[in-house]
Amino acid sequence: MNIKNIVLLIVVVVLASAVWLFMSQRGASVFDADKPADDGKPIMINNLKYHKNMAAAQMPSLLYEIPFGNEKDEVGGFLQDLERYTEGMPWTFRPVSEDKVWVLDSVNKRLKLFGKDNKVENQIVLAEMGHNIMDFAVYKNDTFAFFNNVSGEIFVTDKNGEIKNVLKGFVTATSMEFNSKGELLVALPVAKGKVCVDQVGQLRGIYAGNQTLSIIESTAGGLYGLQFADKKAELFIQKDYNATSTVKIAEFEYELIHSKDVWFSGGEVYGCDEKGNVYVGLVVCDIDGIIYRERIYKCTPEGKKLGSVDIISSPVLSPAAPRKRVIASNGQILTANYSEDLYMISYHEIK
Repeated sequence: MNIKNIVLLIVVVVLASAVWLFMSQRGASVFDADKPADDGKPIMINNLKYHKNMAAAQMPSLLYEIPFGNEKDEVGGFLQDLERYTEGMPWTFRPVSEDKVWVLDSVNKRLKLFGKDNKVENQIVLAEMGHNIMDFAVYKNDTFAFFNNVSGEIFVTDKNGEIKNVLKGFVTATSMEFNSKGELLVALPVAKGKVCVDQVGQLRGIYAGNQTLSIIESTAGGLYGLQFADKKAELFIQKDYNATSTVKIAEFEYELIHSKDVWFSGGEVYGCDEKGNVYVGLVVCDIDGIIYRERIYKCTPEGKKLGSVDIISSPVLSPAAPRKRVIASNGQILTANYSEDLYMISYHEIK
């Protein structure tokens, strides 16, 4: 070995020793990039277990506080629901504008429009539709649909609640939406797809073959859906009733390494804002149910990511509820919760 090579070897050894000493003083290893992080103990928030990295996630902001009771400006809760048709609070709600929201008060057999002052401004009587109206949908503020999950009937009404048509045969339905044509999209597990019917009950078609398809319509037509594979998830559009017409428009990946195996354990297409942007929620968990990430993404109709927010969620109040979150026209992400005396609607937002 000549002098030049010996000098080069000495330089390499000295540099390597310096790097090793520097990393050791920091309490780290030169191989840290390839090792899982120290996950530590989970933190408890809202009775849910979160990874410590979620400590800075966004908490919900309160919009409405509505008392439980049987009066006009109240909604039925556990104490009022003597026949136990609900699970202690209204099944669902839908925002009308930034300061008004329809709340489905099934116990008191009313659909109530609340203003920002938590007072009722309008209501539709549901008494003729039987027990347990579990979901409702609104088309252009003048046509309503109400789903009775006991009888399996969908009641189509005008804005005053006058029944125009009764659609039968939907006992196993879980949720419904109006599409841009005023047709009803119904999640119907027994049909192994999403059913599309017009307002008199004529079948338009079934979006079949994909169980992860939502009933949220793209502005370009077709329905959004999600697929999961370990640490990757895909947002797709099924363009028509044919299951082979799916097109992937966005991909999401969980990139962090942990001492435990984690994966996308769930997700949902929540809805669209007034510009057609679609909102997608994804949850990453381990086998012990610890939440490593709950993130909501905002995407263009074509799938381009516009932003996201990590959130602290309220516990799931009822797995049977038609939807976990609702998207307002301004892009606020609304969800419901309750205390002993109050039904509360809160929001997250992507800034």
